[in-house]
Amino acid sequence: MAAQKTAAEALLVVLHQQGIAERDIRTDSLSLAPVYTQSAEGESRVTGYQAGQAFSVKVRDIDRTGQVVGAVNESTRDAGRINGVVFDVADPSALRAKAREAAFRDAYDKAEQHARLSGHRLGRLVSLSEGESVRPGPGGAAPALAAEEPGVPLAPGEIEEQVTVSAVFELL
Repeated sequence: MAAQKTAAEALLVVLHQQGIAERDIRTDSLSLAPVYTQSAEGESRVTGYQAGQAFSVKVRDIDRTGQVVGAVNESTRDAGRINGVVFDVADPSALRAKAREAAFRDAYDKAEQHARLSGHRLGRLVSLSEGESVRPGPGGAAPALAAEEPGVPLAPGEIEEQVTVSAVFELL
């Protein structure tokens, strides 16, 4: 645990030096597992322990993300590993509202077309339900980064919000 403690302290120091607030640093897990060695006779025995700790860090200034990743990688060297970088929107409610409006317009337009194709007119809305919002995009973790990288170029791309609605209309 001593080596893990040293590595975690180095990580926390560099994150604070990079201006990351306490509220944006979270311990996700802390583990201590036995390390076994097998003898020539096939017997396993505990020869030590391996400690591990995982943190999630939120970098609010997107333009500094690569610099923070590079500084963390440099400070932790072989004791640390960057398992992934995820870009997100701090408050997705405006995106979700816009996606919801687009989903409803799409449902309405399709219902109106189906009514017309079947020789009817679209009546009142009978029921409306919304599915769970999703953000499609690439997933998975970025590969571990080389310790000598001072900064890492990152491309946040676009974040898309999707909302699914189911609408039931009366046919007249």
